[in-house]
Amino acid sequence: MGGSDPPQFPPPPLNPLFHCREASGRFSQQRRKKRREAEEDPVQRPNTYVIKLFDRSVELGQFPEGTPLYPVCRAWMRNCPTAPAPHAAPHPPPRPQLFEPSSSSFTYLLADEASGDAVIIDPVLETVPRDVRLLRELRLSLRYAVNTHCHADHVTGSGALRAALGCRSAISRASGARADLLLSDGDEVRFGAFALRARATPGHTPGCLTLVLDDESAAFTGDALLIRGCGRTDFQQGCARTLHRSVHQRIFTLPDRCLVYPGHDYNGHTVSTVGEERRLNPRLTLSPEAFVSLMEGLRLPPPRRMDEAVPANLRCGIQDEPLQPQ
Repeated sequence: MGGSDPPQFPPPPLNPLFHCREASGRFSQQRRKKRREAEEDPVQRPNTYVIKLFDRSVELGQFPEGTPLYPVCRAWMRNCPTAPAPHAAPHPPPRPQLFEPSSSSFTYLLADEASGDAVIIDPVLETVPRDVRLLRELRLSLRYAVNTHCHADHVTGSGALRAALGCRSAISRASGARADLLLSDGDEVRFGAFALRARATPGHTPGCLTLVLDDESAAFTGDALLIRGCGRTDFQQGCARTLHRSVHQRIFTLPDRCLVYPGHDYNGHTVSTVGEERRLNPRLTLSPEAFVSLMEGLRLPPPRRMDEAVPANLRCGIQDEPLQPQ
């Protein structure tokens, strides 16, 4: 060991390191040195973005070139990352969630950096001014506002985004809702060089879709699959047996490392993986019969805004009032 070079541990391309601005001076010097080296080699130069976590500016380095998961949000995360020790295991990939607290809903903004084309998944009406402001600040062109299903706990913002920015609304054809683009299983929503592929995952509602990036690196599962849970099946023509089959046949067949981004979370989680949920999800590791029995015995109260939300969302959230950006 005496005179040999120290081992080298290059960061894996799909697991970027998070760096806090409060990092130690030594770590900051190492970071600046790596940045200078990267700038000297334009082929290897990584993208660098700044995201907001709990109102603290955090620099994200070594983000994979060309990724569509645009980390330009105020992410709702379990922990504020700190600077890793030398050769420590990297933190998980960035979370592109935008969070709406009253319904614990996640909205996702994805963009192709080269073209500026963007797509937003499951926008919420009350947070449309935030989303419009963000898109304009980043000079992104919103092509589609996509809903994973007809929501019962909030009014979608897709209609308001359509009115403000001229994007197209999209939802499953099986939902019975009105939209510019009605998606069926296997259809694609393209933004720049990337695409989201629709996988029909009925059960929570008959019109639920899971949107999978074309390289199967991430799946936006709506309410079909949550982190260590799933959507309820006791209203809107839900069916527990159908949901169990959908998750096992259409989501759990994706690669183990495929990231799972849910439509909601109530326990402080933000992202999981297909392999993790297949092994550890306490509901969906049950047999179909046990799962049906569990779901039928939940006896949950109806969503507080269901009578308002469902009729509005059948019109894709199209509102009479003009948008008032903040």
